[in-house]
Amino acid sequence: MSGHRKIAKAAGIIIAVGFVSSIIGLAREIVIATQFGASAKTDAFVMSVNIPEAIMNLFAGGALVAAFLPVFSGLLAQKREQDAWRVAGGILNIIIILLGGLTVLGIIFTPQLVHLFAPGFVSEPETFKVTVMLTRITFPAMLFFGIATLFKGILHSFERFTVPAFTPLVLNLWIIFGATVLGGYFDQPVAGLAVGFLIGSLSQALIQLPLVLKQGKIIQKGLNLSDPDVRRVGKLIAPLVFGEVFGRLNVIVDRIIASFLFPGSIAALNFANKLVKMPVRTIGGSASSAMFPAMSKQLARGEEKEFWLTLEKAIRLIFFITIPIMVWCALFRLTIVKVVFQRGMFGEKDTLLTSVALLFFSFEITAGSLGHILNRAFFARHDTVTPIIANIISMLVKICLSVSLVWWWYQQNQTLALAGIALATAVSSWLKASILLGFLIRKGGGRHFTRLLPSILNTVLSSLIIFGAIFWLFSQTQIAGYFNVSYGHYLKFLFSLIFCGGLYLMGSVLMKRDEAGMLIGLIRKRKDVSQ
Repeated sequence: MSGHRKIAKAAGIIIAVGFVSSIIGLAREIVIATQFGASAKTDAFVMSVNIPEAIMNLFAGGALVAAFLPVFSGLLAQKREQDAWRVAGGILNIIIILLGGLTVLGIIFTPQLVHLFAPGFVSEPETFKVTVMLTRITFPAMLFFGIATLFKGILHSFERFTVPAFTPLVLNLWIIFGATVLGGYFDQPVAGLAVGFLIGSLSQALIQLPLVLKQGKIIQKGLNLSDPDVRRVGKLIAPLVFGEVFGRLNVIVDRIIASFLFPGSIAALNFANKLVKMPVRTIGGSASSAMFPAMSKQLARGEEKEFWLTLEKAIRLIFFITIPIMVWCALFRLTIVKVVFQRGMFGEKDTLLTSVALLFFSFEITAGSLGHILNRAFFARHDTVTPIIANIISMLVKICLSVSLVWWWYQQNQTLALAGIALATAVSSWLKASILLGFLIRKGGGRHFTRLLPSILNTVLSSLIIFGAIFWLFSQTQIAGYFNVSYGHYLKFLFSLIFCGGLYLMGSVLMKRDEAGMLIGLIRKRKDVSQ
C-alpha cells in the first residue's frame, strides 16, 4: 500500500470514529445544558476542567508528547525499535513523576489557583466554593490525560488508529453518566460531572494500555536522561513548553475576563466553543493525527517531495470541508443552538448568549483545523521554534483584542460582551495559521502548493453563493412560513444542512474538483488520494 493510501486510510478511520465521538460529545454538552443550563454551576465545572488542563500544558504535558513523537517515529523508521522503546519508557516515567507531583500540589493549593484563574468568582462565594470542590476532583485527570496522550502517539506511530480514536468517546460517555446518574449521589449534583470526567480520563489510558504493551516494552526503569535520543527530545521540548505557556495564556486571560461578565458567560462561551471544536477536532485533529507519523517517517527517509505533496493535499482538503461548515454555522447559528441546547434548564436567554458567541467563534473553524495540520508539519521537521513565533504573535494580538473588544461591547450591551472574546479568538486563530503557512511557503512549500490558491478561491465562492442563497430562501420567501410552526427550528436545521451540504458536494463533483474525489475516497476508504 502506498504512503498516500496509508494516510488516506488512517485519516478515514480516525475521521469516521472521530465523527461518532463528536456526536457523543455533542450529546454530552446537550446533557450538561439540559441539567444545568448556562449557569454559575456550569461556569464552575468549566473552570474546574480548565485549571488542571492549563497547568498540564504549562508544565510540558502536551509539549512533552509533541517533542517525543518525531524522535520515536524516526527511530522506528531507522529500524531502531529497541532504542525507540527505551525513549518511550523514559518519557512515560517523566510524565508520571512530573504530572503526579503537580497533581498533589494542585489539590493542596486549589483555592489559590481558583483565585488566580477566576478572580471574578471571589465576589460570588458559592460559585467560588463549588469551583474549588470540583477542581480538587478533576485534578488527577491531568496525570491520566498525559499518559493517554503518550499512548496515543505511540499507537499512531505503529499505524494503530482505531483504539486511540475511541478514547474521546469513552471520556464523553463517562461525563454523561456522571451528569445523569452520579450527580444524584452528591449534595451538589454538578459534582457528578467532575467524577465522570475523572473516571473518563483514567479510562482513556487504560483502554490503550493493552495494545501498547502488545507493540513493545513501554515499562522501563529510570528516566534515561543520559540517553542521546532522550536528550534530543529535551532539545525539542524547551521551545515547545515556551510556546505552550503563551498559548495557554490566551485561554487564561479569556477566563479571567469572562469571570467578571454576566453570569453564565463562561458556560455560553464553552457551549459555543464546543460546537466549533467538533469540526475542528474531527477534521483538523483527525487528519493531523493520521499525517504526523507518516510525515515524520517521510522526512526521516529523505522523502522531501512526498512530504510537501502530502501536506498540500491535506491543506486543500481542510479548506474544502471546513469553509462550508464555517459559513453554515455563521448563517444558521440561532437555529443550531436552539436545536442542540434549548431544553430543560437551557432557556431563551442562554440561546441568545450562546448564538452570539457561535457567530464569531464559527470563523475559527477553518483556521483552527488548518492550525492542527501546520503545527504537525513543523513538528515533523523537528522545528519547534516557528510555531512558537506564531503563537506569541497571535497571543499578543488576541489579548489586546479581547480586552479592547470586551470593553467596547460592555459599553453597548453588558450581556453580550462575551462576543468580544469570541471575535478575538477567531482573528488570532487566522493570524496564527497565516503566519505558519507563510513560513512553510518560504521553507520550500511554495513550489509544491501550485493548486492551493485556486482551490481556496473556488471553495470560498462556492460556499458563499450556495449557502447564502439557501439562507435567503429560508428567511425571505414563503418557505419561511413552514418553519414558524412548533419545532420548526428542527426542520430548518435539517433542511438547511441537507440542501446546503448536498448542493455544495454535488456541484463540486460535477465540476470534477480533486477535493471532492479525495473526500469521497476517504469516506469509501479505498481511493488513493495521490491519484
